[in-house]
Amino acid sequence: QQCQLATYFVVNKLSMSGLSGHTRRYNPRRSAEECARMLTSRIVNAQSDGALADFVEQHVGKFDEIHVSTAANKLAKLTARRHTITLSKSQRDSVLLLLEERLHDFESISARPVANLLWSCAKLGYDDGNHSMVHYLSDQVPRVVDDFNPQTLANTVWAWATMRHQPSADALAALERRMLACVDDFKPQALANTVWAWATMRHEPSARALA
Repeated sequence: QQCQLATYFVVNKLSMSGLSGHTRRYNPRRSAEECARMLTSRIVNAQSDGALADFVEQHVGKFDEIHVSTAANKLAKLTARRHTITLSKSQRDSVLLLLEERLHDFESISARPVANLLWSCAKLGYDDGNHSMVHYLSDQVPRVVDDFNPQTLANTVWAWATMRHQPSADALAALERRMLACVDDFKPQALANTVWAWATMRHEPSARALA
């Protein structure tokens, strides 16, 4: 997907290449890659939640799943710093809603964005566990769980516990099965976070998981 945000930059960059005596043919794929990098750069370099909100509102239709995840992560980090907060909670909710609506435009979401977005929701303080994005993302877990690594597993169950969200039995079973498959790769902190989360959620793991 090409991106109009990058068109002026890319065309001029390609035109300037003629100064060295070499003419480069316009490459749509390269243009899309330039666009994706510029969107990411603008997101990660936002100086306040208000600046990020303005950018999301203007360009969310060009976001891929990584941009959505990065924007939510950045919003969570900006919200945690007193000097970068300019929005009310309802305004931040509106930003998250735009990101959630964009997620529904994709046929599927991969594992890392699912885990990162759940982590961001937890950091943003959705501690009632009932936000529609939380439900939507949690429902994706059984489909993507085989691509989870120990860190994304720990982050996901930590987010559920922090938000007091009760995922489906299928999601919990899938997460536990994946954890058993890669338990030898868990770092002590990730393992401790997972055990804490299970206890907080009052989830009783299988006997095999406790062995």
